[in-house]
Amino acid sequence: MNRRDAVLALLALGATPFAVLAQQQSRIRRVGILLGGTPAASRHLLDAFVQGLGELGYAEGKNLILETRWAEGKIERFPALATELLE
Repeated sequence: MNRRDAVLALLALGATPFAVLAQQQSRIRRVGILLGGTPAASRHLLDAFVQGLGELGYAEGKNLILETRWAEGKIERFPALATELLE
C-alpha cells in the first residue's frame, strides 16, 4: 500500500460516521397531535410545539410530517381521533 492509498483509506474511514449521520437525519418523522380545543383557540399551543421541534432541527415538510386532530371541546371524540391518527 502506497502513501496515497493509505491517505485515501483514512479519509474514507473518517467520512463514514458523517455518511451514517446524514442517512439518519434524512428520515421523515410522523407526529400525531391530538388537541382538545378548536384550531382557533389552540393554535398557540400547536405553534409553540412546532417552534420547539424547529429548535431541535425538525422542519415540517423537510424531515417532519404533522398530523393534527382537534376535538373541538368534545372530549368524547378523543378515542375516535386517536384511532384515526394511528391508522
